[in-house]
Amino acid sequence: MSREISIFLDTNILQTFLGNKTGSNVFLNSLGIRSQFHELTNFIAENRLERLVELCIPEVVVLEMKHHMTTGFSRQCQKLEADLSAHKKVFDAIFDQSAVDLKYDRESYRAYVDSLLEDFFRTPKNLAKLVPFPRSGSVLEILVGKALAGTPPFFSGAIGGKTHSDAGFKDAMIAETICAYSQEYGRLCVYVSRDHDFIQGFDKAIQPDSKFVLFPSIEVAIPALAEYYETDFGAKRVREFTESTYWHEFLLEQAGARLDDSVTDCRVESVSRLEDDVFGIRMVFVVNEANYVFQIKFDSGVNDILGLEYHIEND
Repeated sequence: MSREISIFLDTNILQTFLGNKTGSNVFLNSLGIRSQFHELTNFIAENRLERLVELCIPEVVVLEMKHHMTTGFSRQCQKLEADLSAHKKVFDAIFDQSAVDLKYDRESYRAYVDSLLEDFFRTPKNLAKLVPFPRSGSVLEILVGKALAGTPPFFSGAIGGKTHSDAGFKDAMIAETICAYSQEYGRLCVYVSRDHDFIQGFDKAIQPDSKFVLFPSIEVAIPALAEYYETDFGAKRVREFTESTYWHEFLLEQAGARLDDSVTDCRVESVSRLEDDVFGIRMVFVVNEANYVFQIKFDSGVNDILGLEYHIEND
């Protein structure tokens, strides 16, 4: 029987960054949730895995997202004020600074960011669960010991010409959050992060005896989950095709018919895999008591028909 899985997402997986350097700029009017996150929630919903798979957002990640947005807001406000001052000197009397206005000041913007996060966790389709970090004194002692020893995910080395052994506190807090959650609920914990510090104690694939697994991206995580839970992307695409009104209308139009009350039956008689993403589908529509029989070559990878033939029986 497949185990229940808790998927923890890092900031660099959840939040969109603008520019080449992580953390340089983020969206300020929204959380900037990456499209891959929604691909993951769609995969869970489409395969009815909500009771087996949950999406966990560590509290540290939420705090980091808030920090990125509030500091970014302050930085952009300063830049805007400098730009407006320069423009005012150029335009002088014909410059109307009141025409450029922000809805929030720095204090009210913090409340706005809080409201965005509350809406994110309240929205059912996001399947997101906020997981607080452990607050016991023993956890702090563990982290201090790891920091002094330079144990991953802490970094021991030179940063900017200065030697540090306490870098990676955020990552360590996430690791302890995952560990505590696993101990409390006994679930298989998957962490999705671009960081390479999480090596010790994390498997690179879901094994029968795995306790912690690390994936570098959602694009890697989804196929791994599909294999583990034995879902079939191609079969799902075929199901969507055979249930789609759009495709039904398209097929009947090829045979000079229409999808209306004259169609009294529609059935899929057979499906066979011809290649990795290519399926052969035999469908029958009953139109005015005549059987419209279609042989379809469907590519689930590109969601398109590669070829089709049809004939009419009992016309």
